[in-house]
Amino acid sequence: VERCRVLLHLVDLAGEQGVREQVRVLREELELYDPELLARRSLLVGTKVDALSDPTRGTELEALAAELGVGWVVISAVSGQGLDRMLEATFALASPA
Repeated sequence: VERCRVLLHLVDLAGEQGVREQVRVLREELELYDPELLARRSLLVGTKVDALSDPTRGTELEALAAELGVGWVVISAVSGQGLDRMLEATFALASPA
């Protein structure tokens, strides 16, 4: 993980745990592993958008991404929704500044 230019934080939009809690846990684990990873370019990726029963989850992800100053995208591995956008955003972040 130390060699990665970009970190994708996968957030299960259809899961029981809230978006903020999932991201809090991810960031806490990164900080415990290596605090420098929190400064790495990252993208919040909301997964399972095809199974979403609460439409506010996507809005919550967008708001949290704005607070953290990172990009975001929602995807579905089942339908393929958002995968191209996720790849484009990842490549853009990975490109040297």
